[in-house]
Amino acid sequence: MDCIEQPPLLDIEGSPAYQVHALLDSRRVRSRIQYLADWEGYRPEERSWVDAADILDPSLSEDFHRDHPNKPTPRPRGRRTPGGVPRGGGLCHAPPKIWPVF
Repeated sequence: MDCIEQPPLLDIEGSPAYQVHALLDSRRVRSRIQYLADWEGYRPEERSWVDAADILDPSLSEDFHRDHPNKPTPRPRGRRTPGGVPRGGGLCHAPPKIWPVF
């Protein structure tokens, strides 16, 4: 098995964050939306579902829903302001599910 060097863990306002290459799918789990994240620097088998609330860059989900208008979307909950993370960062608080390579 090939060893792939994982990208460094990022720190956003004191919380760990990971770089997202792309959102590939969305699904509704109970009342929450989750996205299938393709992680920057990780193999395809390490893709994982993350809650929409953990996506720090709103442009990721906006671009996904623009390109996939029939996929489940978050329900609006009143007015929400973006929280200090610049667009284009592609960051997420939820870690990819990584298994150690021995």
